[in-house]
Amino acid sequence: MLRDVEFDGYISLNGQCCYDRYGVYRDIPICREDLVVACQVLRENPRLAALMEGDGESYLTKIDGRVRDIYHFLHTELWEIRPPEWMLDHKVYQFVPMIGPEDEDLFLPAMPHCTHTRWHPKGIDILPSSGGKAAGVLATMERYGLAPEEIMAFGDGENDEAMLKLAGTSVAMGNATETIKALASYVTAAVDEDGVSKALRYFNLLPDENLHL
Repeated sequence: MLRDVEFDGYISLNGQCCYDRYGVYRDIPICREDLVVACQVLRENPRLAALMEGDGESYLTKIDGRVRDIYHFLHTELWEIRPPEWMLDHKVYQFVPMIGPEDEDLFLPAMPHCTHTRWHPKGIDILPSSGGKAAGVLATMERYGLAPEEIMAFGDGENDEAMLKLAGTSVAMGNATETIKALASYVTAAVDEDGVSKALRYFNLLPDENLHL
């Protein structure tokens, strides 16, 4: 679908690290003070697993049944394992405990410089309080001189809500939550059903799939 497309820039790690061919233009890692607490919580609760998403490399703290279930849901290969202390010597843009709502209080009150958003019943994204996908989109709009009406965003979960509200055209995936579908400009098919390409064709940003050029 996009084999001939060159991307101008990338909004990665929930908007915390944004870059293009000229360099990084948004670089907001989690402060070390909060990472020390996160590491301590993991050490005190060895039943818990987390994903540490860093600057070009990311690791899991352990692999168990819950982690395998989540990665199966994401259709993603499991990352390598590193001890939680890895976070203390690297930039970490996003810390992802594989926890349900019942365990949130282990981390959130003790990481005051961070905010969070839930993307799965068994997983939350913890990131700097100034962060989020909308912040990354805003930084990109400023860099390229774009207005909201020129922006299209796709999403399916709670961590996409602010970004979708920002975009002039918001697209909810078919597998999105009902809340996300309700605020979207358009609801497309699910991720596994080529929902992105179908939406791009609906808005005439890609040629019709039946059109042979």
